[in-house]
Amino acid sequence: MGNQIADMKRIQSIRKVGNRAYRNRNYQYARDNYSQALKLINGCCGQVSKHLCCDLYLDLSYIYIKEHKYEKALQLCYRSQKTAFKSKDLLRVAQCYHCLGLIKTRKELYDKALDDYMKSLAIRQEILGENNSYTADTYHEMGYIYSCQSQFADALSFYQKSLDIRLKILGDYHLEVAASYNNIGMIYFHQHEYNDASLMLHKCLNVQSHILGDDNLDVATSYNNLGAVYYRQFRYDDALRMYRKCHDIQVGLLGDNDIEVSNSFNNIGAIYDRQCKYEEALLMYHKSLNIQLCTLGSHNLYVATSYNNIGCIYKHQGNYEEALAMFQKSLSIRQKTLGESNVDNATTYDNIACIHYYQGQFKDALTCYQKSLSIRMVIFHSNHPSVVATLKMMSNIYYLLKNDMEACKILRKVRNFQSRLVDKTTVDDKILKGAVWTEV
Repeated sequence: MGNQIADMKRIQSIRKVGNRAYRNRNYQYARDNYSQALKLINGCCGQVSKHLCCDLYLDLSYIYIKEHKYEKALQLCYRSQKTAFKSKDLLRVAQCYHCLGLIKTRKELYDKALDDYMKSLAIRQEILGENNSYTADTYHEMGYIYSCQSQFADALSFYQKSLDIRLKILGDYHLEVAASYNNIGMIYFHQHEYNDASLMLHKCLNVQSHILGDDNLDVATSYNNLGAVYYRQFRYDDALRMYRKCHDIQVGLLGDNDIEVSNSFNNIGAIYDRQCKYEEALLMYHKSLNIQLCTLGSHNLYVATSYNNIGCIYKHQGNYEEALAMFQKSLSIRQKTLGESNVDNATTYDNIACIHYYQGQFKDALTCYQKSLSIRMVIFHSNHPSVVATLKMMSNIYYLLKNDMEACKILRKVRNFQSRLVDKTTVDDKILKGAVWTEV
């Protein structure tokens, strides 16, 4: 009995070493310790050893999630879940459902992920009630899914639920609170509420810097997201300063070929694009794309964004055939991943329409703008800046097609919408995915 207690203490000690390595993103060292602990636990018996076995399988699963090795992560999560069911440990079953939700989210299987989160949430609420960190975590991840699906009102609701719980049980200065501020800020970003977004992101950065100091990847993420807000406010020098701070931290901690570094290259490229430094922008976008293809494969939203942004540069340079090929690659990936009614698809339709317009193919351009408008009317209100911008382009095309009656009809709609329009910010022809995918 005494030997078994000593063995369990040793196993728990090894796991703690693995946990520290995981927090420091030293995933290989963490995996080595978790695997060693699992080998030792095979000689133990009792309920405690089953709990530890379940936890260690999940620990390993989370490592493979971080490394984008989702099939391996699934295998280990299912092993953990099987152990939890056998021991009738419902809270660990809930944690397994939560982990499955994370994996399916990363695989962009959003509806299936949402089902797993709902199962996890139901168990946790029944056993623990509403005000606990596990429930807050599940709300947070559900908010992320709705954000990925461009259902921003639902995303904001779930993020706010998570934040309210976290503030109540964790206080103001906690990293989970910072994560909630970050993601609420990014929802405001998507809704073009840039002042609110900046407020939330500065709250996030303040908490992170207080706890972590400046040389940390989470701090880099906040610099990245503030850069995205400044970009949308046309404060390009401020945006470039934020993106370079983010990039320098990431390269120092992760090296040159990490997906987070890819995001920084993408966003720096966007600034060069706005400054009409097209060759520099193209270089940044290709650096971003090469990392993404090596890390994530060819059917991923990051890759879709790089194709879109490279297409924008070719468009600016007058290389319309190359631009059209890039935009069509981007649209194909986004449709397969997100379905049709997504704001990113609307952006890509706008870009394809623009190419047809420049080539004098006005009917093809009009078809794409109509598809974009249909999506935007579902997602946004009728007097949203992007809706107005799309209607203006459609009106121009109707004039070119000698259909003055339809052109005038649309212009009357535009004037009516603009009379109620507060934010007249124009729509960008690219999406800064670094900002989107750094919701945490």
